Amino acid sequence: MIKKNISMITSHPAPYMDVVFEQLLLKYNLDVYYNHSKSKDKSWKNQNYTKGQNVKSFKESVIAFNKILKSDFVIVGGWSYKFNIILIFLLITFRKKFAITSDVPEVHRINKIKRVIKTNIFKLIPYFFLTGHSCKEHYMKYYNITEEKIKIFPYGIIFPNKKEIIDINKKRKNDVINQNSKIKILIANRFIKRKGYEIISESFKKLNTLNLLNQFDITIVGNGELYEKYKTIFDKISKDIKLLGWVEIDEYEKLLDHCDIYIHASIFEPYGIPVIDAMIRGKLVIASNGVMSAVDFIENSHNGFMYDSNIAIELSEILMNLLKDKNNIYAIGENAFNCDFSDFKNYAKVVEKILS
Repeated sequence: MIKKNISMITSHPAPYMDVVFEQLLLKYNLDVYYNHSKSKDKSWKNQNYTKGQNVKSFKESVIAFNKILKSDFVIVGGWSYKFNIILIFLLITFRKKFAITSDVPEVHRINKIKRVIKTNIFKLIPYFFLTGHSCKEHYMKYYNITEEKIKIFPYGIIFPNKKEIIDINKKRKNDVINQNSKIKILIANRFIKRKGYEIISESFKKLNTLNLLNQFDITIVGNGELYEKYKTIFDKISKDIKLLGWVEIDEYEKLLDHCDIYIHASIFEPYGIPVIDAMIRGKLVIASNGVMSAVDFIENSHNGFMYDSNIAIELSEILMNLLKDKNNIYAIGENAFNCDFSDFKNYAKVVEKILS
């Protein structure tokens, strides 16, 4: 049987997109196009990216348009770039089968004029590949997208070795419960305003005043414009809080494997891949209600914890309560481990149902 041809356009190379590409390549001929050759904010170095064509220059764009329009199906990574906008109108004009991908937009950026314009344009788009159910609810509520046009198509996740993770988690539980080891907290987020570091620092200050912070071994990874500011703040709270700056994907995964708690404190996060990375490893995730992946997957107190993104004391209280019964860290983490993550393995099936 002859494989069908798919074209996919995404903003830049990334490990989480490679996962999607690899799954699609098992069933289809895939051409990948990048709006940028690399990310401005995420400088992965040790990564074998899926080869793709850049579409930044006029010449590159024209060549790409001609090839993409011959595809059996096209996946367009949003509409933030001129290339994507022109492509969408070409696909509509030539009545091609295609989908637009999106994570959850910020509600406060929606105004009446944009909403009316987008609602009418969206009527012409055959499919929407959305990151999760909170994203689905957003598009149905604000743009009247019918459920039939929406497919769940999240960012790619690299699943760890299940047996190895179970063994690590058993050891961590024994070390903390029976050997009185410190509870390892990991935070992996860029140092920019919306990432919630003000709430984290206030929460840690509170724990420190109660002489409880020393029961945690805290590691923070990430870079960004506010790094030096918060390095100073965290140093004042405790010299034991480790800020590692940017780390490569393999080091990030190793830190996740061996932590007990993962905290994602963003005031707003359109998705939040690390939440899923932690849950599939059976880690206890504590996330704000502004993190959309957490909204999709966490049942509060059952398979993780959620708190109000603007209230530091709620985060402090969750951590204080966990110190009273440390077994909950691993019981709730196990519930996270047993969640249904099948959407992260269904990329080719989603396309297959459309093309069949």
